[in-house]
Amino acid sequence: FPTVLREKLKDLVGNLTGKETRLIESDRLPSYSEETIDIEVLLDNDEWREIASTSKRLDCPQVGNKELKNFEIAIGIDRLVVLGN
Repeated sequence: FPTVLREKLKDLVGNLTGKETRLIESDRLPSYSEETIDIEVLLDNDEWREIASTSKRLDCPQVGNKELKNFEIAIGIDRLVVLGN
């Protein structure tokens, strides 16, 4: 499930920005995350820039005998502003 969602999000970011995008393992793993993958875009100066991060979270509650899974997508306007410059 997360892999398909990440690919779709990567494609969406690429379509919105008109820039090459990639998925890359994050250089930092938050304590609440089982896995964090970043979505980066290639800027005009050939520098890759993180636009969003996606995490499979570990800090989800349990309901009865069922453990819940939480998939987080973190993206902010501040990350997108750099694309306009």
